[in-house]
Amino acid sequence: AGAQAATSATALAQYRQDVSYLADSAELKEFDAQSAPAARAAWLRRFWNRRDVVEGREMGERLAEHNRRWFYAERNFRLVSRHRHYDITEVYRSGQAEFDDRGVIYLRHGPPDERAMYPSDLGAVEPNQSWLYRRPGGDLVFHFVARDDAADYKLVESLVDALGFRAAVAAAGHPDAKVVDLYASREQFGGSYARVARGGSLAGTALTDERSAGRRAITTGTTTDTYAQRFPVSLNMVVQDFVAGAGAAAPAADGAPAATTGQALHVVFAIPAGRLGPEPGGEGVLYPLHFRLLVSDLHDSLVARLDTLRVFTARQVLRAPSFLSGRLSLPLPPGHYRFRLLVATNDQLAGQLVMRDSVEVPALDGRAFATSDVVVGRAGAGLVWLPPRDTVLLDPLGRYPTGSVAELYYEIYGLGPGESYHTEVRLEREGGRSLFGRIGGLFGGRRPPVLLAFDSPADGPVTRVHRGVSLRGVSPGNYRLSITLSIPSSGRRVSRSEPLLVVSGP
Repeated sequence: AGAQAATSATALAQYRQDVSYLADSAELKEFDAQSAPAARAAWLRRFWNRRDVVEGREMGERLAEHNRRWFYAERNFRLVSRHRHYDITEVYRSGQAEFDDRGVIYLRHGPPDERAMYPSDLGAVEPNQSWLYRRPGGDLVFHFVARDDAADYKLVESLVDALGFRAAVAAAGHPDAKVVDLYASREQFGGSYARVARGGSLAGTALTDERSAGRRAITTGTTTDTYAQRFPVSLNMVVQDFVAGAGAAAPAADGAPAATTGQALHVVFAIPAGRLGPEPGGEGVLYPLHFRLLVSDLHDSLVARLDTLRVFTARQVLRAPSFLSGRLSLPLPPGHYRFRLLVATNDQLAGQLVMRDSVEVPALDGRAFATSDVVVGRAGAGLVWLPPRDTVLLDPLGRYPTGSVAELYYEIYGLGPGESYHTEVRLEREGGRSLFGRIGGLFGGRRPPVLLAFDSPADGPVTRVHRGVSLRGVSPGNYRLSITLSIPSSGRRVSRSEPLLVVSGP
């Protein structure tokens, strides 16, 4: 609202400066191109909401956190002098003159998981700090040194840079006691810090590797920003997704097949019972869980969302190795998307954010030839999907014992009643050769499957197909199940595939 009301050059400069802490040059150019106040406000809303979507947060959380971080940085990392001088070891050059480099990292990533320092009054060591951010894809470690100005901490690639350039070069051999003590102050960071602290050396490639890691951390830390969801306990969920019809209307009075109502993203989840905290409820126990499903385009602009609290009931407390499973569904227009699924317990003590960066949603309206994803399930797996007038077996864990039958379901759209279509099925070991002749039989409804390929007539605008794949004689391992559908009369062809994990036990 403030951005929409602002018209003075001073106000616009302040809004621009606020986003400049995170925005890249292309984004700043976009901001500058917004000449109308309403367009500028809409741009700012998209800028912040995209960050909420990426982290699976409620809209507005990231902006509130940015304001909190700014006030903290303003109190703790503000530069006394805007005239900054750089040493050869200080490879990063900040484009702003309000905060030192600690403020740059703090504004982008918030408080670190670990902090460490080595007293600078104990010898020839400059004032120094190191921050550790724990990340699933690899931890980030940042080293800051205040060389000429005790209030101006700058990013450096290696911890030895706190000793000055010449001493840092000399440390590449056998480190002296001062270097060992310096690294011992970061021993909790692990890696080379713990190794040197315990008598190791920086000889060979050790120091080069540390500098490379520091360079990568600086690049990542100063070009990205995060506000990750954190929970004391991870739910360790198993999550699968598929795109299929959103539902069907009632059959026409003349008996023609029901019309489809569009397509939807379906997300199937399984949560280990040991990760959940039961609550008393009547004659049994309750498991309240908060679900937030955010679907965005490939630029992280929100397209659709589902935000709900579900309360699962059980007669008694669920014990390992049991799972709590279910399905979420969200209608979507055709397109290419990403989604974020956040699941958390009611007390926020356990949770998890699951991300998928590639979801293709075809138009399942019956107007053109198209197919849903292949849904793979198994009898006795404990979960079914009940679209109108149908039952689809699911398997939340995605584990299929050798000798069992994997039940397949898929939908075919856009064919006329009686129009012939051809189906081919392949089961291939991941990274290996096809099992196209080794399976003891494939298709055949609820009966033992016997064919690898077949021709069938379509039911009409939508054809719902159930088939079973026997896994008799298939050894345990990771496989890919592929189905190719083609129309002989037109030559049109489409393929779908799903991973299939075959295990030796139940």
